[in-house]
Amino acid sequence: MAERRPDLLWAYIGVGQVISGPENEAESFAFAMRSAIADQNDDAVAELESLGEYPGAQPLTLERIVTCRRWAQHYGGLSAYRSESAYFTDSEALSPYYTEDEVELISVGQQVTMPQVLPALLSFDASDRTAFDVPMLQFLGRHDWTTPTAPVERWIDRVSAPSTHVVWFENSAHLCMLEEPGKFVVSLVNLALPHADTA
Repeated sequence: MAERRPDLLWAYIGVGQVISGPENEAESFAFAMRSAIADQNDDAVAELESLGEYPGAQPLTLERIVTCRRWAQHYGGLSAYRSESAYFTDSEALSPYYTEDEVELISVGQQVTMPQVLPALLSFDASDRTAFDVPMLQFLGRHDWTTPTAPVERWIDRVSAPSTHVVWFENSAHLCMLEEPGKFVVSLVNLALPHADTA
């Protein structure tokens, strides 16, 4: 949309941005393996080694991805400094808008959706898409190994746009809107809202 219909946008704000699916997988795996070795976690190392070359040439199944992500997230790649993220995964139960049955359907929906969208997500590569007619903002968690930030850093340096901004959330991983909500809102007000005012 940012490329084809910039007239519909005040700005593009990427949070947990995917630039290259294959690069994300390789970097997430490398982080998980480094962390497991440093932690002398033999179970994690064995599970990660069982994946073979990753992502490699064999099909990138949901099972292989879950194994990689389980250990990357165990070492803080989803929520910084946390080995689990129940505060996030259980938060939908706090909503006054969902019944208990509807909350149960969230996981059902995820299980149905993921196999459908994974092929497109994993093959996605926007590395060469660098010209935009709208301001480009990227909100990056310093500890994000769910969608690693290195591909985004390399990409944003080459982006041509009316303006570009990178905001680092130093105490966040993938969920900066929940891990540092105050900074997230202030960043939206300071960096995104001015574009709405001038549109």
